[in-house]
Amino acid sequence: MKKLFMVILFVFAFGLVSYAQDTTDTKDTAETTEVVKTEETKKEVSAASGFLYNDGTTNYVSLGIKFQIDATDQLSGVKKVYYITDLDNAFNVYLNPFGSFITEGKHYIAYKVEDNVGNFSAIKYFEFIMDLTAPETSISTDKPIVKLGDTIYLSAKHNFTLYAIDKLSGLKSLEYQINNDAFGAYAAPFALNGLTTGVHRINFKATDNVGNVSATTQYTFFLDNNAPTVNFDVEPVIFEKDGKKYVSSKSLVKISAQDNETGIAQILFSIDGGEYKEYKYPIEKLQNGDHTIKAKAIDLVGNESPEVELVVSVDNESPEGKIVPISR
Repeated sequence: MKKLFMVILFVFAFGLVSYAQDTTDTKDTAETTEVVKTEETKKEVSAASGFLYNDGTTNYVSLGIKFQIDATDQLSGVKKVYYITDLDNAFNVYLNPFGSFITEGKHYIAYKVEDNVGNFSAIKYFEFIMDLTAPETSISTDKPIVKLGDTIYLSAKHNFTLYAIDKLSGLKSLEYQINNDAFGAYAAPFALNGLTTGVHRINFKATDNVGNVSATTQYTFFLDNNAPTVNFDVEPVIFEKDGKKYVSSKSLVKISAQDNETGIAQILFSIDGGEYKEYKYPIEKLQNGDHTIKAKAIDLVGNESPEVELVVSVDNESPEGKIVPISR
């Protein structure tokens, strides 16, 4: 029994010494690991061709993008760069710019760098969205338009506003031209200054931040700069005497207007400086005395005619007659 106890004691002591040695070895190894450091490898993914745009949070790229990976190592130097994309099944050795992405949406590149003594960098990821969609554009005016048949009619009073929206990389530019002028950047609503009456066009297009360009939209219209003409017609016919125009209270004063492009929207009149009213029926039953009737017309695109006036004297007094004897 005593002999068995001595054996157990010996084994326990041997195990304790062995544990102390293992602990010391582990500590030495840990200290060695802390002292020996590998210079961190610097990496960068950039576009060798095509468009790469970052809006501050997200990378966007164009169709045909080719990526390059730049790596440096300050100590032993770079041996190889490896990469894999969401299109690959295994890491590839990077030799030249690459890229075969053709579908819109999210993609990624993972890459790592090996130096000449076998150190590997951590795997890094470069995520991006491929944007294949051009911006959408539209145009509006600040006043109603007139469409007669297939033709849009406008006046020089109309101002135009252009719109563009891009749902991915965002809008970079919006440009327009009038007729054959050079394209210019759109900044604010604009008017059609200096254009003659006739057919004109506005072309506009938009570009997003990865180079997608919308189709050029053409907005064709007829610019109507011509105001209507206004005329008076009195029934029965006016009688003139000594430069004065006479009518009776039974007379009808009619106002008409003509417009050669779009047509008449409204005729307005006033009597003796009063408020303008819309003309609907002939003017009648004027009081005895002198009166000034003014009139103007507005066409369908807002062109207003010059004011015209008619000055008449209403004679409501019945004539008198008497028999004068003639002496013989």
